[in-house]
Amino acid sequence: MIRFQKYAAGILFLAVFTGIVIFSQIQNQSNIKESNFLQSGKNIHISYESATMTMDMEDFIPLVLMAEMDDQSPRELIKAQSVVIRTYILYCMKGENEISADKLGLPYKTPKQLKERWFSEEKLYRTHQISGIAARLFELGKGRVYSERMKKLKQVIAETDGKVLKIEGKLILPLFHEISNGKTRSGKELLGEEYSYLKSTQCDLDMESVDYEDTKEMTVPEILKALKENRIVVFEDGKESDQTDLSAKDFFAMIDDSHQDSSGYIQYILLGDVKIDGNDFAEILGLKSCAMDMEAKEDKILFHTRGIGHGFGMSLNSADRMAERGDSYEKILKNFYDAALVKNVNGEMSLKEK
Repeated sequence: MIRFQKYAAGILFLAVFTGIVIFSQIQNQSNIKESNFLQSGKNIHISYESATMTMDMEDFIPLVLMAEMDDQSPRELIKAQSVVIRTYILYCMKGENEISADKLGLPYKTPKQLKERWFSEEKLYRTHQISGIAARLFELGKGRVYSERMKKLKQVIAETDGKVLKIEGKLILPLFHEISNGKTRSGKELLGEEYSYLKSTQCDLDMESVDYEDTKEMTVPEILKALKENRIVVFEDGKESDQTDLSAKDFFAMIDDSHQDSSGYIQYILLGDVKIDGNDFAEILGLKSCAMDMEAKEDKILFHTRGIGHGFGMSLNSADRMAERGDSYEKILKNFYDAALVKNVNGEMSLKEK
């Protein structure tokens, strides 16, 4: 009797497993033919597992999006950032039809990384379901999960209808950052008339973020070493100055951080006779923003920063909050860029069966 029960249990397990496999295959097949999605005719070359993968720009946009957010983010945020990424890529291409992803400088997830991430999330979500148990045991459904979630993501992106941001027919450089210090920076004030489309916008929602403030401590030798590694040497009276033996208090007295823009970001820092761009200074020292205050405490300099990033253009955090309260992607973009939202005038956007 016991032997029969074991035999029956084995048959039942095999039947369930076979059913899952068949179901998974059916799902995979059903997702091979996706709905029509935009294709741009612009190619992005990605270095991928010691080889080069080439994909259309519209297929690359989701990979960039997923490096900055997840596919469960508000739809209007996804759409707004899709327009920004599309505009940025075309701006960098300068009329050419292809570009290396490395030259864009945009973070992105490879298809393999995204497939692993989404499948891990799916396994966790379905942990107590038969499909979840099968997934953990046999890695079933990885392709199906990727296909389904990518399809839904592309459907959201397609709602932007291939639109970009332009002024008088010219693409803008749509800068963006993670969190402002409470106000985005004026492109006209800091970069010149050509960048006047980068608006100075109040972003009170950013100040509510848990990541809004940060503090980093560094010793004087650590600061000087980081600067020197980036070919910045402190000079005084025309001569190289060795400040490594200075106390934190004395070194702090040398720093002039009073040159701020109207949005509260440091434009440049004077250290001795050396003038260092605020963004460069923050990047070199690994600080989250050049909107900062400094103080000397015991043997260290404390950097208190507000926000994350350079502060120009769209704040992704504020855009997220705007989308959550129901603002459209058009309104979100208008809040940060003084530019027209138009379909790509090159006429290269088209619908293709994938």
